[in-house]
Amino acid sequence: MKTEFLNKEKINDLVKEEIEVINENLYSEKLSVILITYNHINYIKESIESILKQKTNFEFEFIIGDDDSDDGTREVCIDYANKYPDIIKLYLHKKENKRLVLGKKSGIFQIAYNLIHSNGKYIAICSGDDYWTDSYKLQKQFDFMENNPNYSLCYHSSYVIDEYSNKSSFINHEAIKASSMFYINIKNQLPINFIKVIQEDAFSWFILIFIGHFKFLNNIKPVGINAPKSSLVRSINAKTYQMHSLNLRYQIYNSYKNSKTIAREYSCFKLIVSIKSNLIMGNLNYTSKLLAKVKFINLIRGLLYKLKNKPNYKYI
Repeated sequence: MKTEFLNKEKINDLVKEEIEVINENLYSEKLSVILITYNHINYIKESIESILKQKTNFEFEFIIGDDDSDDGTREVCIDYANKYPDIIKLYLHKKENKRLVLGKKSGIFQIAYNLIHSNGKYIAICSGDDYWTDSYKLQKQFDFMENNPNYSLCYHSSYVIDEYSNKSSFINHEAIKASSMFYINIKNQLPINFIKVIQEDAFSWFILIFIGHFKFLNNIKPVGINAPKSSLVRSINAKTYQMHSLNLRYQIYNSYKNSKTIAREYSCFKLIVSIKSNLIMGNLNYTSKLLAKVKFINLIRGLLYKLKNKPNYKYI
């Protein structure tokens, strides 16, 4: 059975409540900047302004997707879309369209919807609580990708402000943060199971690593990443996070289990399926020992980090 992929028709069929679009006809063949936001009232203006300040020698479409915020974020986005009708395309998503992931509502639908409806050759992501500090970030990343067609993704450093611990940290090449990513548009290569996870960035890495290499760019100022107390990482406990990591691997497996190329990486999935079955059956004593030994999200990240410093290594 072949892998089934998302497209506009399929994603639109999942819409339960119609999505309002402001400035729908904006279009760019080169780059789509996608800002994803939900209840980011304390950060959204700085985030949007950091994108509007980008200096490029090409035009790009700036897509904002608001996931039915109720703290004033939505109104801010509408104001900006009306103020910049030639730059900003705004999708006003509805809570009725949110997808359940492991029994809880998530924002994955709006992420997939925004991506499927993008037009650019490349995608740059920014979260509504993050902000770019380098006005030439997009130009630098665009130039690199255009001059290095054997790469599928480039990223740069980040500066994380943790409101929970009141600490901040600088992250160099050791971690790929979504708001630093610039990559080939993979909207036509998103499996249906993409909307069954919350770690869409890691799922995207898996797709992209089969297309080309990853590159850390050290000539771009760090992206500012706010980690508020209400962030997703803060809202789930360690066991739930492990289950989402397990679910990520499981959904990737289900998407590509019939691919001979990828099957080599998943010879261990009989064990993973066994773990998932025991989780579903409630056998937590059995699975907790296994889960303690297996950090599924880090398996993917570990693979990617090894590859990023080997530009001459072709992964097949």
